[in-house]
Amino acid sequence: MCGEDRDLHSEELNGTCSTDEQALACFEELQALKERYAYLAADVENMKRRADQERVNAVRREQIHIMRAILPVMDDLERALAQITTQGADAADVREGIVLVQRNFAKILEKYGVVAMTDIKQFDPHLHEAVMQVHKEGAASGTVVEVLQKGYMLRGELLRPAQVSVVA
Repeated sequence: MCGEDRDLHSEELNGTCSTDEQALACFEELQALKERYAYLAADVENMKRRADQERVNAVRREQIHIMRAILPVMDDLERALAQITTQGADAADVREGIVLVQRNFAKILEKYGVVAMTDIKQFDPHLHEAVMQVHKEGAASGTVVEVLQKGYMLRGELLRPAQVSVVA
């Protein structure tokens, strides 16, 4: 009643609605709106809680997916160690086994968008971490002389900077 457009002056003149009735109608409408607001606020909180739980579950599912992909690498390493222990493999066999495990692991990383930084020529502070400076005749300052630890990108984002030695 309170929210409806009325000509209050004409109602007062006709005696159909008292000020007390209008106040009561407004109060009842306000109470109904407050109750509706409380329900909506509770709905919003429940939606937030569900969304948070869904995010946690999605992260957990992705972690499980990644770990399942990595487990074969662990299996390969365990088999290689068992073979070395039982058969006493020579260095060439050990190297071959490690190369196979490394290739397998590189494929898994690539599957998840992890790419090693290669062909690093010039130092970039956004992508590299200079851990050593050297003097080298004829080389420009900031030239990368050696990559001490590979850097990796994850879908175009820096995952780990490359540790490099640069010309001072």
